[in-house]
This record gives sequence, structure tokens and C-alpha cells, in this order.
Amino acid sequence: MQRTIQVGKLEEQDEIRRRSVASLDPNERVAVVLEMQSNYLRWDLNPHIERVVKIKRMNFKGV
Repeated sequence: MQRTIQVGKLEEQDEIRRRSVASLDPNERVAVVLEMQSNYLRWDLNPHIERVVKIKRMNFKGV
């Protein structure tokens, strides 16, 4: 994953974040969430927490 730094005014921060998230494809969004989860929970420092995941594909009509 390549990181990009965007510089803007404080008032523009929300719009910059929305644009950058909207430009991600679904796989990149999952990778970002997993990276944030890993940084926050620090699985490597607490081996007693079992990591459990269930991925379910939702098929909606007309999508």
C-alpha cells in the first residue's frame, strides 16, 4: 500500500478524507481497516486474544 500525504486547510480536511476513501476499491478498503485494527489492537503483543473473522459476500439486486 502506498501512502499519500495531502496538504490542505483545516476546513477542507473532511472533504479530502471523503475523496480519498471514495477512490479506494473494496480490497483496498479492507486492507486499510485490517491495518488500522492491527495497529490499534496489537495482536503481536497480546497472543491471548484470538483473532476471528467471518467474511460474507452480500449480493444485492440491481448492483
